[in-house]
Amino acid sequence: MEQKLPTSRHPYPLALLIPVAALLAACGGNSDSGAVNTGNVSVSGVVVDGALQGVTVCLDLNDNLVCDPAEPRDITDSQGKYKLDTLTQTALDRHRLIANVPVGAVGADDPANPVATAYTLTAPIGKHAAITPITTLISLTMDDDAGLTADEAAKVVAARINLAATPAELFADYTRSGGSKVGAYS
Repeated sequence: MEQKLPTSRHPYPLALLIPVAALLAACGGNSDSGAVNTGNVSVSGVVVDGALQGVTVCLDLNDNLVCDPAEPRDITDSQGKYKLDTLTQTALDRHRLIANVPVGAVGADDPANPVATAYTLTAPIGKHAAITPITTLISLTMDDDAGLTADEAAKVVAARINLAATPAELFADYTRSGGSKVGAYS
């Protein structure tokens, strides 16, 4: 039985994502912001569409897919790495991280050609080690079917793009984890 990747309900800039992203036009959110001013949790990871430098990564407290001024944030380094400090576990359990990729961001796989069109990447809540085009598709799939877990949504995406990969492979930094079969789709 062929599984279909659901379409979304809200505009979402995915111009530079994999061809499957054309099936997804948007993602949703809600206004439940949950306060995060202090805490003792930090998270780190990498933004990969080729490792991307100059990307704003934030904990999207109001779920609007924009890194607003009051939200905890970091800018990725030349290896695409970010780190967010002083977060609460409650906030991490309720909100996803997003990566706003601006015009001019530089990808390690093609540094001579900076990003020409801004776009946003995301990952499901709790899956922040790598924020990639694939994790974005998984996150969007979860937006369209709130009953899916991250691993279930990963399986739906893998089936839809005919990729034999485990959820763990789909959530990993495929540029460093030997996940070339995943990287081919990003």
